[in-house]
Amino acid sequence: MTLASRDRHIGRTRVQVKVTPRAKRPEVRIGSDGVWVVKVLEPAEDGRANAAVVEAIADHVGVAKRAVHIVQGFAHRMKLVEILRAEGRDRAGCGRDT
Repeated sequence: MTLASRDRHIGRTRVQVKVTPRAKRPEVRIGSDGVWVVKVLEPAEDGRANAAVVEAIADHVGVAKRAVHIVQGFAHRMKLVEILRAEGRDRAGCGRDT
């Protein structure tokens, strides 16, 4: 299977994410403006909060961690995150398809 043919079977969704590191409780929710709010316990040090964000989003959407990628905002609270999903799966409220 080539990469081109494999891409036809994968949906790509990008969402804006606002991250709160060192939160009292972990949480994933979608705000009224469509921006995802992700609160993680880990501090924003050595990529620990980013790793926790990827894991939290993957758990929330029901995909593997390897299907969630931070595209922009590695060192910022506002991030652009891409979620890859198998065609036909429920998007669980994900943002726009690209």
